[in-house]
Amino acid sequence: MCECQSVGNFFVCPTSFSDVFSHNYNMKYKFPHYFIEDPPCEEAKPEFDYGEFYYVCAECQQAWYFECYPETPTCPIFGIKIPDMSQVLSQNRINSIKQFLVVLAHEGFSENKCIHNGCMDYSLNGIKVCLNHFGYKFSPH
Repeated sequence: MCECQSVGNFFVCPTSFSDVFSHNYNMKYKFPHYFIEDPPCEEAKPEFDYGEFYYVCAECQQAWYFECYPETPTCPIFGIKIPDMSQVLSQNRINSIKQFLVVLAHEGFSENKCIHNGCMDYSLNGIKVCLNHFGYKFSPH
């Protein structure tokens, strides 16, 4: 069943994307448009594949950027709505959305600095590294 119109412009399924969101699964209750249990569409064109990223919902024709779970059978675990299949998202756009979701999932930052030598940034709540050392950095390319 299609749920494309009931989710926000991007989402993550925290049970499947555990490397990023295992810290605070309860965030799904605070931000239900971003943290969802199941992907918004069950069938898409092309069929879901770990190596494919651009899809159209088979039911409502919503275009998506999806990252799929790396096991078979696969399904989307992270998604961004796009206006149509001709739009290609930059890695910086994708990473900025992931950074936003990581900050939400950790409920912001702690009062402690990052454990990386010389880094003066605040660490994320619940872990000892800052957002930049966590991952999804800006790419100058």
